[in-house]
Amino acid sequence: MLGSPTGTYTWHTGSAITPLVPGNSGGAAVTWSIAPGLPAGLAFSLANGSISGAPSAASALQTYTITATNTGGSGSVSLAIAVIPPGPVISVQPFGQILSQGSPASFAVTASGSGTLAYQWYRNGILIPGAAGPGYGLSAVAPGDDRAAFTVTVSDTYGNSTTSDPAILSLYQDLATWLADNPTIAAAIKWQFQTLSANVYLPPTDADKVAWNSWSPSQQADLVAAYNADIAWYNQGAPQVTMTPGGPGLTDQPANQYGNQSDSISTMLWVTPAYMWKLYTAHVAFSLMLETSHQVPWSITDGNYSSDALKWLFDSASMAWINLSTGNYAMGTYENAGLPTLTTDNRPRTGFADPRWTYPWLKQAGLLCATRQASIGKTLDWMRYNLSHFYGTAEDPNEDFGTDFAIWQYRGYSPVSQIINGTVDSRYPAQGKQHWTAGCHGSVGFLNAVLRVVNIPVQPIWACGHEMACFMSEGLYLDHGDDPYNSVVKAWDPSCC
Repeated sequence: MLGSPTGTYTWHTGSAITPLVPGNSGGAAVTWSIAPGLPAGLAFSLANGSISGAPSAASALQTYTITATNTGGSGSVSLAIAVIPPGPVISVQPFGQILSQGSPASFAVTASGSGTLAYQWYRNGILIPGAAGPGYGLSAVAPGDDRAAFTVTVSDTYGNSTTSDPAILSLYQDLATWLADNPTIAAAIKWQFQTLSANVYLPPTDADKVAWNSWSPSQQADLVAAYNADIAWYNQGAPQVTMTPGGPGLTDQPANQYGNQSDSISTMLWVTPAYMWKLYTAHVAFSLMLETSHQVPWSITDGNYSSDALKWLFDSASMAWINLSTGNYAMGTYENAGLPTLTTDNRPRTGFADPRWTYPWLKQAGLLCATRQASIGKTLDWMRYNLSHFYGTAEDPNEDFGTDFAIWQYRGYSPVSQIINGTVDSRYPAQGKQHWTAGCHGSVGFLNAVLRVVNIPVQPIWACGHEMACFMSEGLYLDHGDDPYNSVVKAWDPSCC
């Protein structure tokens, strides 16, 4: 007696099917047959009656009968099969917008598929009557439109459909007004403008910094201009910007002002005051743009951000310190600081990318989730599957200029984009392209550089020559920066548990 498969199966052209094997509770079959013949691309096994393959052409719904025969007789089972083209594909998602009250809003999607496509727009999951085209718009944005999520479902004549990513409509917030309404955030925005100590290991004090409310009009105007530029960029679909090493714009490979960059010298990264100001205001502006327009599901005003946590988003001393002798800004905690090193005032040892480069990567890599903790977990998983610990030299197992240049083609701390895109270590070309990271220090720096862009503060903490990460808004630690990609964790298969 033959059993499954029965029922109706709908398959797509070009996609391999999960093989169907009929169950047989009687004597062993001598012959197998199927009628009528299967659609093109599918194969029928005369050995066990299974159906496999990848259909190559559309086929209307039809009933097929599989028959098994032996000396005792025969048994049959029937199933229905339809082959249809693949469903619609969205090539350009509708993108969110940040607009002033009274401005018009428009959303559009670009999709391809078989036959005539149909469109239906939704607002916060509720169907919008009459919104049945590839575009949808509002004549004037009202206060009630703030945080509204617009999606569109694209369908074909075969019953396939796909739904776009949500496009968030946000009401523009004047930055100065918003900061006045959120004094805790305003107080956390601090720029280090001086240092009174020649001790390069002594962290700057609040007396060395100036907070937002005491910035000069031109300084405040710079931050507002960066904030508005981020909004304009977001309204264009938030495209990933390019970065030119050593160029005039923001880059994770800025011109290094440190004088002696001989191969054997421990790595240092110094940038000019003008560049540091541009980098700092760019990160602060981006964080505030995400917050005021609700582009991430969490908020820096939700009570989970202590003043110490906010420091790692908005205080320039969390990125670099002024060097008294040169006036340049020094990034990264020095390897030769001695032990025990500082635990609360370290700087991440990574080149900071333009946030408009990092944010699109986080989205494209699927690392942004509904919560901060889930996003941290996804980022750690990305590290687990991708990162490799760098090789130092016999003379210096830590970072030096020669090692950095060989691995990341930059005489400075490992650039975020080079870690993500992968490079070839010119000393070990047989290893091929790898996502090299500069050990635990570089990995904690990587976490700091990418997660701060989405308002998740990461504090680097040195201990016994190694480094751990404190996720301050969550009250959680990664006890060693190498943990995500060590040999035990990297080999662990989560599907087994």
